[in-house]
Amino acid sequence: YYESEEIMLQNGDILISKDGTLGKIGYVKNIPFKCSVASGIFVVRNLIPDKLDFDYLYHLLKSSVFREYVNKKKTDGSTINHLYQSDLEKFVIDIPDIKEQKKISKLLNHIDKKIENNKIINKNIDKYSRLCLDKIMSNKNIKKEIIKFGDLFKSQAGYAFKSSDWKNNGDSVLTIKSLNDDILNLKNVSYINTIHEKNLEKYKVKNGNIVFAMSGNTIGKVGLVATDLQNVYVNQRVLNIL
Repeated sequence: YYESEEIMLQNGDILISKDGTLGKIGYVKNIPFKCSVASGIFVVRNLIPDKLDFDYLYHLLKSSVFREYVNKKKTDGSTINHLYQSDLEKFVIDIPDIKEQKKISKLLNHIDKKIENNKIINKNIDKYSRLCLDKIMSNKNIKKEIIKFGDLFKSQAGYAFKSSDWKNNGDSVLTIKSLNDDILNLKNVSYINTIHEKNLEKYKVKNGNIVFAMSGNTIGKVGLVATDLQNVYVNQRVLNIL
């Protein structure tokens, strides 16, 4: 911790992931103890607080503007994506007057708070619905028929794409990271190059399908496809329930 003063975290620091899943953003607030970061994370600290509101910068870094910049700069074709510090330092941002920045960040902070409160409400509702289902299923007075899962649905495990298939854009592929808290995250997908050389039709995801994580820390998490998708496929370790 004491060997690297520049990464001794302080309240107000912004954290950016630079390896693997690039450009994920964290904001340090009310840190209760001494803390540093691992090598896969950038620490961004405000050197011009009289000109730059870091709440404004935080929201800017969460926007599509920064996401598009990261996608252009990340290494391509390697097993693990990487964002270099020199590229991050070249990212150009628009800085309005400090008063205008604070007006913008105040509005966006308010929206973020509303989103966070709604997430808490949704989790409580989801927990309640699961408890209701558990109670119904444990009710011995309800007549039930035991059926194997495989007799109810068809399923298809994802395709084992090669590292050379991955690109910065193209056709979308749902991976393990696309499944989070029962929500199908269509923004957090990977991309493959031209797929016309391969017969991938059976790996397509369609409206009404359920995708299921088969390994890793997210094993057992599911996502419901509730919209029509064009050319979206499942990667290995993801099961598509048809």
